[in-house]
Amino acid sequence: MNKPVLELLKWGQDCLRTVDARLESELLLSFVCEVSRFGLLKVDDVSYCHVDWYRKLIIRRSFGEPIAYLTGVKPFYNFEFSVNPSTLIPRFDTESLFELVASYVKNTPCVESILDVGTGTGALLISLVDYFKDRGILGAGLDISDEVLTLAQDNTKRLLAPELQSQISWHKSPNNLKTYDVVVSNPPYVSFSDWILTPKDVHVYEPERALIQELTLEEWLTMFEQWVKPGGRLFLEWGHSVQESTVGCFRVVDLVECGTKCYFLVLER
Repeated sequence: MNKPVLELLKWGQDCLRTVDARLESELLLSFVCEVSRFGLLKVDDVSYCHVDWYRKLIIRRSFGEPIAYLTGVKPFYNFEFSVNPSTLIPRFDTESLFELVASYVKNTPCVESILDVGTGTGALLISLVDYFKDRGILGAGLDISDEVLTLAQDNTKRLLAPELQSQISWHKSPNNLKTYDVVVSNPPYVSFSDWILTPKDVHVYEPERALIQELTLEEWLTMFEQWVKPGGRLFLEWGHSVQESTVGCFRVVDLVECGTKCYFLVLER
C-alpha cells in the first residue's frame, strides 16, 4: 500500500477514533476509489477530488452517520442492496431470519407464496424469491412509504432477472393483498425509552417510524391474521419473549433468541 493511501487511512482513523476506525476508513476510501478493500493495495494515487470526497465522508461518519447511508449500499445474503435514510439498514439479525424462513420453505414443498410486511429495502423478500428461483414462489412486499417502495422496486430491477422480477408485487395499501403460505415481518418493537438509548447512528439517522413500537404484539397479530393462510406460518422478529403456547388465532411453534431484547417468533395459524 503506497504512502498517500496509508496517510489517508491514518487520517481517517485519527478522525474516527473508534474500535472499527481502521475498517471504516478502508471501506470509505475503497468506496471513493471504486475498488475493494484489498484493491487499495494496488491504488497508486488518489486524485484531489477523491481525497476531498473521502475527507467529507469521514467527517460525516465521525458525527455518527451510518456507513451504509454514506455509501448507499449494504450487503445482505448474496446481494448488495441500495439503501437510503428512508429505510432501516438490513441487519445481521435479518439474515438469521432469512435462514430460518428459508429452512422452513425448503422443507415445505407446498409453500407457493410469501408476504413481507414492512419490506424496507426489499432485502428479505428479494433474497427469498432468488433463493427459491426454481420453485417459482410468488412474493408480495407491503410498506406504507412511497419512497421505500420505490427503493425496493429499484433493488428488484437491479438485482433480479426479469422472470424473477415478475414474481414480486409491491403494495402501499393492504387492500389488494390476498392470503399467503408464509408471512414475514420485522415490525417496530423498540420502546421509546430503549430507542433513546440506542447508538447515535440508529436513533439520529435511521427512521424512527420503523423502530419505535406503536402497536402491541396482539394488535400486530390481529392484523397479520387476515394474510396468513390456515395452516400457514408467520415469522416475526419481536422485542420480547412469549410465554403462551397460543396467541390469538396463532399457535407458537418456535421461539428463537437472536440478540439482546430480540426474538424470532414462529407461529402457525
